[in-house]
Amino acid sequence: MKKFGWKHRIGLVTPAVLEMIAFDFYRFAPEGVTLAGVTDETNTWSPEDIDRVLASAMSSAAYLGDRGVEYIVHAGAAHVASKGPGYDREFLQQLRAHGGVDATTSIRSAIEAFRQLNMQKIAVASPWPDKITGWVARYIESEGFEITSISCADVDFKNLHTVEPDYLIQYASEVAAQAPGAHGLYMPGPQAPVAMCVATIENNIGKPVVASTPTDFWAAFKALGITDRIDGHGTLLRSLSERA
Repeated sequence: MKKFGWKHRIGLVTPAVLEMIAFDFYRFAPEGVTLAGVTDETNTWSPEDIDRVLASAMSSAAYLGDRGVEYIVHAGAAHVASKGPGYDREFLQQLRAHGGVDATTSIRSAIEAFRQLNMQKIAVASPWPDKITGWVARYIESEGFEITSISCADVDFKNLHTVEPDYLIQYASEVAAQAPGAHGLYMPGPQAPVAMCVATIENNIGKPVVASTPTDFWAAFKALGITDRIDGHGTLLRSLSERA
């Protein structure tokens, strides 16, 4: 019998609870690829809370590096984007220095995914309120992409795990229908059960979907040279084996 995590061990720093992300990860991760995660316990979207969480990420990265992970994912897209265009490059430099390994942020993973999938024009289907979604949308636009439409479900972030998958499927389909010129759909927020719906949504709208958890770990898998075939979880994860 092979030991736990015999192939790769990926670290995760999440501002919120470690719940949906871990569940989703083990649904699509190849055998032998495991997750070691910590939470920085965000409670509000206040400037003070965001500053505390972003600072805490550095000690969390150092802790994960000391625990022997090979790569670190920071899952706080909105926290990073709130600091304005370009911030994640500086943030990533610090994260890598503290962790001693390569790393990504959710906002950087999404940007790389848009390029991978040729999504120049993007429709956003967000679970968050307008203000928080706006941070992320402006960050994406600053990287040269066009946001064709933005829809916000405005769910309290502490209740995102309670959203029904069927609702997300319907919501995404409606957003896509209202943005026929978009090349694909961006659905941020790993605490909502979007990852389990990605393949269904793509089948319904006929376009790729970039969702937080599949996208973050696509970036990690790609960086680690993982090329296992991952079916049933969307175009982006499937593309790993197409690079092999």
